Amino acid sequence: MTIDFMKRQRGVSLVEVLVAILVIGIGMLGVMGLQGRALQHSQQSYLHGQAMLLANDMADRIRLNRGVASRYRLEVGDPLPSVADNQCIANACTVSQLADWDMRVWRQSLLNALPQGEAEIKEDVADEQYTIIVRYVDEVKANDNNHNDQAGKSIVQITIQI
Repeated sequence: MTIDFMKRQRGVSLVEVLVAILVIGIGMLGVMGLQGRALQHSQQSYLHGQAMLLANDMADRIRLNRGVASRYRLEVGDPLPSVADNQCIANACTVSQLADWDMRVWRQSLLNALPQGEAEIKEDVADEQYTIIVRYVDEVKANDNNHNDQAGKSIVQITIQI
């Protein structure tokens, strides 16, 4: 009778091992899913941070060159100003040339840092305010209507007073 009991006990422990492996496998799949979501959110955070840095960089450029702040207005699709890349580094330039150079360098940074990055800079003359709007494509948030415009781009917007 003892031998029969031990034979049945071995079979039960094998079933327990198989159930444990199944539970561990399901747990590992869950952890892998969480890791994938963490990577997506990390990318979202990085892109949003880059957009904020670029918007704040332009705000500083406008504040530092406020005498010709109106030259910093920008509409989506405006061509890049035609100035040399090193014009205001190697040579002295006027405030107007500096504004054009700032716009060229900043817009090139925008295109390099953000996927399909584009920007608008709007001027409110009466209140001496500038609104800087940076848009970029964020694949993860493409269906989130709270932070996207009509084209499915994420938006970062800041307003400054000069």
